[in-house]
Amino acid sequence: MTPVPLAYKYVATVVMLLEINYCASRLHLTLDLPVRVEDVNSNFIVHPKVMGFQGRLNTQKYTFVFAKSGRLRFIVELAHPFYRFKWGSPEFSNYYHEMAKSTSERVTH
Repeated sequence: MTPVPLAYKYVATVVMLLEINYCASRLHLTLDLPVRVEDVNSNFIVHPKVMGFQGRLNTQKYTFVFAKSGRLRFIVELAHPFYRFKWGSPEFSNYYHEMAKSTSERVTH
């Protein structure tokens, strides 16, 4: 993987935080605003030559994912039942296991 220059990572983080604060205030997320660098638990910034301006910032309550365009693509509330467990909720895990056992049918017309 191509290492991300530190200066780019810093600028990308600041730009992402500006977008997060703008959107979070309008969506009335249960989040202390403004979100600061200290509030970010983990991040993933992609080298711009590899995939454009893309990445993810995680806070305690939400993860914010940015698309290639640099815009906030989606927000995931980490308290949602699906994200409470490493591999999702027990209900989803059971569903996926049952689906894996079933046979698929291909219908063509």
